[in-house]
Amino acid sequence: MKFPLPRSPFPPVHLSPVQEQQYEHLIQALLDQTVSEYQSFVHVRNRVVDLTKWKHLKSRESMHVFRAFGDHSDDQLLNSQELLLDASSSSSLPISRMKMKGGSRLLGVGSIVGNLNDFLYCAVTHTEDEMQTRTSYVPDECVDWRFLYKLSGPTHDNPFKIHSIKYHVKAAPGATSYLVRPRDFLMLDCVGQMNLPNGERVAYIIYHSVDLPECEPPGGMVRGQISCCYILRQRTANSIEVYMRSICEMGGNVNDAMAATSIANALISHWKMPWGGQNRKLAWMLKQQRKRGTPEVRGAKSDHCQLCRKSYSLMRAATCCELCRKKVCTSCLTVRKISHVRPARELVQISTGFCKNCITESLLLDASEIAIQEFVAKGDTHRSMSTVNSSVSSYGSSEGIRSPRSFSQASGDSDVWSGSSRSQQIDPSIIHIETDEDRERQYQHNPLISVRTSVEDTIANQSFLTNGDPNNTKLLMQMNNLRLAAEQSRQATKGN
Repeated sequence: MKFPLPRSPFPPVHLSPVQEQQYEHLIQALLDQTVSEYQSFVHVRNRVVDLTKWKHLKSRESMHVFRAFGDHSDDQLLNSQELLLDASSSSSLPISRMKMKGGSRLLGVGSIVGNLNDFLYCAVTHTEDEMQTRTSYVPDECVDWRFLYKLSGPTHDNPFKIHSIKYHVKAAPGATSYLVRPRDFLMLDCVGQMNLPNGERVAYIIYHSVDLPECEPPGGMVRGQISCCYILRQRTANSIEVYMRSICEMGGNVNDAMAATSIANALISHWKMPWGGQNRKLAWMLKQQRKRGTPEVRGAKSDHCQLCRKSYSLMRAATCCELCRKKVCTSCLTVRKISHVRPARELVQISTGFCKNCITESLLLDASEIAIQEFVAKGDTHRSMSTVNSSVSSYGSSEGIRSPRSFSQASGDSDVWSGSSRSQQIDPSIIHIETDEDRERQYQHNPLISVRTSVEDTIANQSFLTNGDPNNTKLLMQMNNLRLAAEQSRQATKGN
């Protein structure tokens, strides 16, 4: 069977208002339980994992996944997850979850590099094309995606909120795909933000299997069951704290160890979400530019780079930024692979060159402002536009950095960008395509976490400069944001 399938295997899903309310109550119950366990982990156990009950399974940078072993009958959260999973899904498995010892019960703790709003901008998907694009940035081993039903959507206060029912097909990794049949999951897929009891703002992601009579597993599939909840908190300016609890059953004859490793690969892949969010912001900026019309190349006849002002040479060839259309040298250009889904569900990744100023603009642009324009109902856009323009106008006052306001003027869906307008001046032999691994190495060698932390400390220590004037405080924040952005662009182009 070749994925993705050309057509949905299911008829349209219809739910009554009572059913919708029941699912919302289920989501709230999962959130309440996970938040309670997270607060216990933070305040009672001081973020220390009990290694007598949890065995380390997999790590990625500072994100760690553990697998339960031994008797967890006293683990109230896992038992509650199992009860809710039994209540919301058909249980046709040969053994009861309540009798399992360990199994594919996972705990994920640690932190990932990035901004929480960028993370959420990548995580939120409202269409099947967006689901497929997300997988191109976040390797979760999914090979087919269906958006079946929307329970609730975003608001101005919660622009990333989406509670929905989705269908995923997960293929076995590597050579095991020839031996193990693909698993499909019919589940609640929820993203949003909420306040903890102490008032702190956090984000959540929920995957929880459900059962719909009209959505039986297609032929050749094995229906898996999962209940997973993430709590995400912005720890520092470029660090996100992650807490995750999950229980999963892959079904069939797959043993627990293989099932746990497979699902851990998918769950730990979320460390790439901020990277995907950054690329998605760049794609959005490109769409706004295409709507206004592609401008002429700026400085086309110049013999030196428009940014660093150095003359072109054999190792510093001339090229063009696809966003601002400035003629720059290859040392001032960063190439990103931007994903796009064609009408036949064909995913393509187009290598696109951006100058360091445009990369800086994308880093400074708040993803929540884009989410308001893209996801919130059109009737409320007048409020979102004023909010966006007032907050982003501060970024464009410096010479060489254009205001992202121009990218915020057009809301709604844009014409799809294709590779036909790419610059043909980029020589593959002298450029470097920036990957998420490059980003991780940059943070290791010169962590921006400490950079921005020092900026925050500077602001605190220099409070006398503001004299209590909020305008002065805002100006100082803007100056330090620009300084941070300059450091980010320098690191992003350092390897070129």
